[in-house]
Amino acid sequence: VRARDGRSRVGGLRGGVIVVGAMAMMVDEALAMQIEAGVDDDLMDLGGSAAPPEEQVLVGETSLDLEQYISAYTGYNRRRRLLYIARRCPPLRIAALKTCLEDHRKAGMVNANAVRVAADLSDACREAGRDEEAEPIPTDFEVQQTTAKFQAEYEALDASLKQSRSSMAKESIRVGFIELGDHQYKVGDFGKALKSYQRCRDYSTSAAHIVQMCLAIIKTAIQMQNWTHVHNHVAKAFGADVSSAAFPNLDTELHCAAGLAHLAMHNYEMAATSFLRAEIESCDLPELLSRRDVATYGALCALASFSRAELKRRVLDNTGFKEFLDLYPEMREMVKSFAGSKYGDCLKAMVGLEQDLRLDCLLADHVNFFFRRIREKTITQYFSPFSSVDMNKMAADFDCTVAELESELTELIATDVIQARIDSDKQILYAKQVNIRARTFRKAIDVGTAYRIHTQAVLLRSAMLKANMHVGGGGGHRGGPGSRRPEMDGYFDDDGMY
Repeated sequence: VRARDGRSRVGGLRGGVIVVGAMAMMVDEALAMQIEAGVDDDLMDLGGSAAPPEEQVLVGETSLDLEQYISAYTGYNRRRRLLYIARRCPPLRIAALKTCLEDHRKAGMVNANAVRVAADLSDACREAGRDEEAEPIPTDFEVQQTTAKFQAEYEALDASLKQSRSSMAKESIRVGFIELGDHQYKVGDFGKALKSYQRCRDYSTSAAHIVQMCLAIIKTAIQMQNWTHVHNHVAKAFGADVSSAAFPNLDTELHCAAGLAHLAMHNYEMAATSFLRAEIESCDLPELLSRRDVATYGALCALASFSRAELKRRVLDNTGFKEFLDLYPEMREMVKSFAGSKYGDCLKAMVGLEQDLRLDCLLADHVNFFFRRIREKTITQYFSPFSSVDMNKMAADFDCTVAELESELTELIATDVIQARIDSDKQILYAKQVNIRARTFRKAIDVGTAYRIHTQAVLLRSAMLKANMHVGGGGGHRGGPGSRRPEMDGYFDDDGMY
């Protein structure tokens, strides 16, 4: 096993791991791909294509309680977050790698992935002078045992599926594809798992079967960062008519999945709307996200996209979402400060949360945008009621120097975020005076012009009908049905309006 820089990490495995059969090779390759995705955080964009990450920032100091934080997750979601923290936070690197390796052993996943984690842990302990904390690296024999076990499970499931298909039992075939997909998901071959789940469609005979298939595809597509599949199957699952007793967590799970997809695609207003619809009682989704994540993602997306009035009405007055915010008091106070025009307190709370937020593998690439956008909104809201503002007082409120504030204001003015001008000599920010009278006259003229065009279109339609020239249909160019002239195509809607 080799590191990114090409150095051998495990001498005993330089020649590669001996695998048993074609399925064994597939398993190891899939797991190797997953560890790369986890360690290097190669997040995927719409359709699974690589998305350019923001500048990667190492977190030197953090108040994050790793054990408490990671206890809210299971499966690949848990291991992916641990590997991301290990890469981004040197102080937590050893603890995160040890926890990840322990998870592999408990789950019986002693494979190439576990070997890589153990090798990274040995390097980290050696660099920190804590060699005694290093864990034994899995041997070739242990890896071969795991691979052989996966191969045997696959062959048994495949044989059962073939038998079901030969007997043409639709329900048995559907269950067979689900079980095969679950196995492929467990070993990290998400592409083949997705195909297995999709093949259930032809054998699904009820709405409940459709929902089960959609949930499995959504879970797999999120691991693949394939947001097209997530959106499509969230919509399909919402359209299925199933009882809440059969799927008690369905709505919340679908809203959270849709929120993650919107977040990844930078559609922050829709992401906020989705997260705000989640219900805390049914939010038990450790393979997807935690309740604290719902509070974090929903609040940040709302701060970045909602007005103060919307923030108060849709977030703070939302009794369901307030229960999520109560789990994260720092985020709740940040939202309250912004809604209450306490912008200095809001920005201080935001800075205090920055390091912890950068350790969230799903949020890290959005942190810079969120902080920049929220700061722009605080400056705009702070300045909007005044015709002029003393920049010295403003800089004190925003906890920065006048020079830094002036540079920031210059950028906001240049991009038309705020309409103002700066008096650098007196250090005063003046609002641009708008001629309300002239603006009202322009609006009146525009309305009159639109009314004249509409009236002319109505008169033209009336004249054409009187001349027996019909708008709809095809055919000839003169009177009678279907007599619309080709050169007029595109100028009229279905009702004949211009």
